[in-house]
This record gives sequence, structure tokens and C-alpha cells, in this order.
Amino acid sequence: MYAVISRNLKRPPVPRQRGQIMVQFTVLASGALSGIGVVPVRGLNPAYDAAAVAAVSRSNTFTPGKRGGQPVDMVLTVPMEFK
Repeated sequence: MYAVISRNLKRPPVPRQRGQIMVQFTVLASGALSGIGVVPVRGLNPAYDAAAVAAVSRSNTFTPGKRGGQPVDMVLTVPMEFK
């Protein structure tokens, strides 16, 4: 999952910044992604936050989590680093 997201991550065309953004999203039982957004107070600036959200949005479906052998919705928080 991290490799797919990092492949899609593009630095925005604004002054260079360094730091970490925390992106939260839900992997639905179907594997589709929903509710993609930056965790409040864990972003850099709007352009970098939008780039992080776009990287997750461009990702394909994921394998959903399972509980009791059945696929379930799972909320994930992923750190994204700009160096």
C-alpha cells in the first residue's frame, strides 16, 4: 500500500517545504476508498495537503480488512513525508 501511494505522490509547484502529512481514509469492504482527507493540524499547507490527498485518490482499490473472516470497512491513517 505504501509503495503504491508513494509512487503517486507528486510535489506541488509551490515553494519547497519539508514535513509530514497524515492522510486518513476508509478502505470499504469492497476495497474501494472513501473519505480521503488530511488529519486536522497534521498538514503542511493547502497545496501539499491536496497533493497528498490526490496521491491516495489515484491509488487502485485495496484488499479490505477482515473481521471474523468477513470483509469490513477499515479506517487507516497514513503518514506521507515530503523531503
